[in-house]
Amino acid sequence: MDRESLRKAGVTDEETITNILNSHHGSEAELKKAREELAKAKAITEEAEKTAKEVTEQLNEINKSKLSDEEQIAADKAAAAKELADARKIKAEAQVRNVLAGLEIPDSIIQTMVSDDVEKSAQSANDYKTYIESVKENTTKATKESLANIDVKPDPTNIVQTNEAMTKEAFAKLTMAEKKKFKDENLEQYREWYPTN
Repeated sequence: MDRESLRKAGVTDEETITNILNSHHGSEAELKKAREELAKAKAITEEAEKTAKEVTEQLNEINKSKLSDEEQIAADKAAAAKELADARKIKAEAQVRNVLAGLEIPDSIIQTMVSDDVEKSAQSANDYKTYIESVKENTTKATKESLANIDVKPDPTNIVQTNEAMTKEAFAKLTMAEKKKFKDENLEQYREWYPTN
């Protein structure tokens, strides 16, 4: 996406083009960051699984002397299940963050989408992203429609005529905002009409 392609698409305002390009650039940087976080999370998951396996083996050796075979198997299964669930949650969180990259979603909301079911977590993130983009699109559309219907022509009765000198009577008919503006711009004239002692 560049300035020329935006102009061809019908965007003519330079400030709008700059804002779109800045937003797009920020999204790319956030996406890159999310991908890096996903890679780190995958490495952490692999390391956790490796450590869990080693700890489980050591624990098995220690407990073998204390537990019966059935108790040992049950303890091993419970430890392995816990480590697997933890690893799945780390992977699910990384996938959710990857899907939502560039949307500036708070961690508290991200955590509500994370579970030990990686696919369900990713689907929740995709659904949320679709919803956010829909709201953004609808808001943009409504704003453009609203702006298109605004009457930008000034009311001729509120315009101070520059070809005539301002009179005290004309000044009295102005709104408070217009009076303040005139006073700020023409302090000497104002003091002549309303001297302060």
